[in-house]
Amino acid sequence: MDRSLASRDAPARDVPGIVRESGWKGRADPGVFGAPLFASVPKPALLSSGWRALSLFSGCGGLDLGFASEGIGSELAIDSEPTCREAWQRNNEGEAVLRDLSAGLVGLPRPDVLIAGAPCQGFSTSGKRNLADSRNELLARVVDVSEVTVPRVIVVENVPAALSGRQRRHWEELEGRLKWLG
Repeated sequence: MDRSLASRDAPARDVPGIVRESGWKGRADPGVFGAPLFASVPKPALLSSGWRALSLFSGCGGLDLGFASEGIGSELAIDSEPTCREAWQRNNEGEAVLRDLSAGLVGLPRPDVLIAGAPCQGFSTSGKRNLADSRNELLARVVDVSEVTVPRVIVVENVPAALSGRQRRHWEELEGRLKWLG
């Protein structure tokens, strides 16, 4: 079997496990032989369910893609890392901005869903589990943003180790404050 890349001008060959769809919007070329299955799925349509999301600590946008696949597009994504913002824009529809959430919460949209993939470096067993890591405090910003934006649903993702040891206090604070807000 020829495993070389197909020419962009050559007709597409039938290759098991490779999906080719019209309306391609992604970065990889689905006409290239050997492109992974996920590379040929178009970006989900923004706001197709009518619900809007605000994404905090967005990274490359994996959580946003999951929600978008269910019809909940991210109207705005916020991260403090330029490379994350660029990756998010390549992977998602909507707007991604560079912003330090510890600097203020003015001008945020009122979403239906608040999505937060808060930094995990201070919690993760892959790292130092540094209790003094200033990024641990960012978990509390999710509640601050929810107080200002009043979403219907709040989804916060982090590593399992955020629930163990002395780092657990950050998660318990988040949980307690969210329960207090109702």
